This record gives sequence, structure tokens and C-alpha cells, in this order.
Amino acid sequence: MKICWDNLERFEGMNKNGRLYTKPYKYGNRMFRTYYRIVDECAWCKEPFITRPGRDARIYCCRKCYSDATRSHLAGRRVGPVKIIERIGFNPDRKEHLWKCVCDCGNEVVKGTATLKKEVTYCSSSCKFNYKDIKGQRFGKVVAKKMVGKDATGKSVWLFHCDCGKDFEAPSASFTRSNAPVRSCGCLSLPFGFSLTDKGLVSYDLFRESLECAERLSYDIVEEYDDFKLLKVRCTYCDKWFVPEIHSVYRRVWTLEGKVPGEQRFYCSDDCKESCSIFGKVKWAQGCAPQIADYCNEWDEKLRVKIKERDGYKCLNPSCYGTNGVLSIHHIDYDKKNCEDNNLITVCTACNTGANANREWHTAWYRAVMQKRYGYTY
Repeated sequence: MKICWDNLERFEGMNKNGRLYTKPYKYGNRMFRTYYRIVDECAWCKEPFITRPGRDARIYCCRKCYSDATRSHLAGRRVGPVKIIERIGFNPDRKEHLWKCVCDCGNEVVKGTATLKKEVTYCSSSCKFNYKDIKGQRFGKVVAKKMVGKDATGKSVWLFHCDCGKDFEAPSASFTRSNAPVRSCGCLSLPFGFSLTDKGLVSYDLFRESLECAERLSYDIVEEYDDFKLLKVRCTYCDKWFVPEIHSVYRRVWTLEGKVPGEQRFYCSDDCKESCSIFGKVKWAQGCAPQIADYCNEWDEKLRVKIKERDGYKCLNPSCYGTNGVLSIHHIDYDKKNCEDNNLITVCTACNTGANANREWHTAWYRAVMQKRYGYTY
């Protein structure tokens, strides 16, 4: 209770422990006194008050202070992307206060106290999946400052600051994605004529294994892009180092893998291509032809045609989904030198690729197929 004259009239004095006690009153056949203690400060109105000694957890002097405090104790706080503005009502069904909130994406919503006591709260389910807190994070030359809204697709739009001094707005996905992320406001340009947003960035680490068997490779370090390794190759004719275009690199890789015809060698210009005597003739560089010593001596096109004719030019895997019509010859025991008829089976390239996993199971599986179809014993 508050300290006022009406309340103090109830008390008769103070004991040596600093407790106030009331005038004696009769309860039944006995006389009693009630003791109170003095609290220095109310948690809301900051005034001293009197309370019972057993109520040590009490911090408010009256119901009015308690009601005012519970109505405004969340105002101004931030829960994830949601900022609490003010209390606007009470939900009697759930017995909790209702609060007006504003999300960083711009939406105004009403949330209950129980929801706002969570560590992170979102204005909607779409905001939950599209919102990612990147405030203060650096992406190349750019630092994220704050979220300013959403675009037409519902993605979060953030305000970024570039080291060149420019502030700009952009979707956060442009900087957080793993494939070709943006690293500046557009002021940063790559050497050799590549622009910032050009997806033709040629990574040395990405194509090294595919090209080193047939090409001489090198790279340049681009410090502005977190030490990005830019692929360089030698011209087939003039032996000059240059940065190839991304589509030329892919065509060369596909040619070496046998997916497209031709040779697709690297030339720094059309003049070198026209002047080269081996243009369109030599697929592999000298000394870089693939080694086929792992296969048996009988491994040739005639043997592969023979096996396909025996199997009726179809995939013999009973579990084949039929998604790929390109056929290949699979070694059942995975020994390339074992070219016996009972070790070769015709499958599609999809099933042949899938057989690289769990080899023991696939070996037993294809042997059972061959035993049932041709009577081979293993």
C-alpha cells in the first residue's frame, strides 16, 4: 500500500527491526497484531510503499502501478525484425495483452505478449522464410545497413553501403547466394573486359581437373574478389596466355568428355584459328592423350557392338527408369581388364552412373540378371 495518512492511521508504532505494526485486534478469543515492512521504491512510480513481510517478491505499490507497468513493459523493444510500438488492447480468450508492431519489411501487425516473448518473431510466414538478418555483414566491398522492405516477389530488400561511398538498395539474395554473388554496387570491374554481373567468370579451380589432361593452364589472382582465381590458357597457335570465354571452356570440356563432336581447341583470335594447321583435326594436345591401358586389349568398338547386339540394344537393368536412351557397356566386377562376355552388360548411361555407388550390391545385382538371362555362373 502507498504511504499516506489514511494508511498510517492503521499502525500503532514500529518495532526494533523496523517493522510497522497495527493496533491490536481481536480474532476469536485472542489478540493479534499485523506487521508490515517498508520498501524504498516502487518499480513503476519510484515511491516508497508498505507491504507485508512475507511478500518479498512484490515490487509494485498498488494495482494501478502494476497495470500500467505490464501494459508498457514491451513498448520500444525489438524481437528479431519486429519492433513493438504500443499496447492496443487485451485478448480475454488467451488472457494476454495485444501490441501494435512494425516489421522491418514494412508490415504493421498485432501480436500477443506470448508471441513477443520468443527470441525471434516474424510478421508472417513469408517473412520468416525470406528474412535473413545480415545487418553489419560484409560482402566484398559492400556492407549491409538495414532492411528497407520487400520486392514484388516477396524477397527482402536491404540498404547497402559500398566502399566507394555509394548507398544503394538491392535484394539480400543477390549477395548471399552461392553462385556468382554480387560483391559491389557496380563500381568494381574485373580485368580482361569482364563486368561485375557477367556470369562468364572462369574459375581455375572449377575447370582444372577437366582441362589439365589436354591443356596448359594458369591463373591470375583477383584480390578484389577474395583472391578469385581467374583461369588462363595458352593459344594453340601462337602460344600466348589469355583468358577464355566461359562458353568456349564448356565446349572444350564437353568435347574432351565425348559429349559433343569436334575438337574446340583454344585460340586467342580468329586469325590464329585460321592459321593453325591442326584446327579441327587434333582433339588432344601432344602427349596428353587419355590413357586406355586400364582396359583389355580386346576393348574396341567391335566388342561393344557385339555386347549390345547380344543384349538387344536395350538396358538390362530391370529397375531402369527409362529416362536415358544412351547405351554403354558396364563391367560387372568393375575390372576394366576383364572383358569376358559374362562380365559385360548393356545398360543406359544413367544406370551406369548409378552403379558407381554401392558397388558390391550392383555386382551381385547384375550377376543375377546375367545368370537368369544367359545362364552364366559366377
